[in-house]
Amino acid sequence: MKNKNVIYVINKGFSIYSNVTLPIVIKYASMVKADVLVADDDFKSSHTLSPHYDKFDIWKQFVESDYDKMLFMDLDIRILSHTPNIFEQDVKIGLVPDHKSYLKINSFNNWMVDNNHSDGNSLHYFNGGVMLADKDSMKKMVKSLPSETAGFLPFHNLFNDVDQPIINYCLTKLDVDVLDNKWNRVARDPEVLKSNPPDGYFIHYLANKSRIASMDDPYREFSL
Repeated sequence: MKNKNVIYVINKGFSIYSNVTLPIVIKYASMVKADVLVADDDFKSSHTLSPHYDKFDIWKQFVESDYDKMLFMDLDIRILSHTPNIFEQDVKIGLVPDHKSYLKINSFNNWMVDNNHSDGNSLHYFNGGVMLADKDSMKKMVKSLPSETAGFLPFHNLFNDVDQPIINYCLTKLDVDVLDNKWNRVARDPEVLKSNPPDGYFIHYLANKSRIASMDDPYREFSL
């Protein structure tokens, strides 16, 4: 541990795009004075499920660490050169609503009610690709984790989000700060490139991951 803040990423298996984005994350971490911890193929997982579930082991690792604040980010995200220090955001736990939140939130709330998890009044369905949190918030998230995450799998089929329903389930136990969508901006949104520099800090490629390593990627020239 060199710094008080840490950036966690998951990088398992072969990925062309992580060869581009991981060095950018490391460069950004140096700028904002944060450590980088990578859950790679040697990372000890507590499960045999998708690598997405390593997020929950990362939460537990952070809670047991000496770091003050953590940022988790997916590696299909490009950080742009004009990005400020996210750790200066005055939040206890902050995320950006999923770009399809308006389609998913009613089904999520109905599922929560049907399974006696809550009264189903969540306003947002958050994307788990970028999460900024302090130690106290993550302790609450870990405490809220289902005892058997695989039990949520039938619900995943509804959203095809793997880990995201569990993240949103845990978030219902906390007061979540909504981050500006610049911190998790969908790459294919045509509005992003209408300004120079683009109207975003963390550009999330989602289904267009192969585009990251392409010479034709329009965000390439704005990259950190």
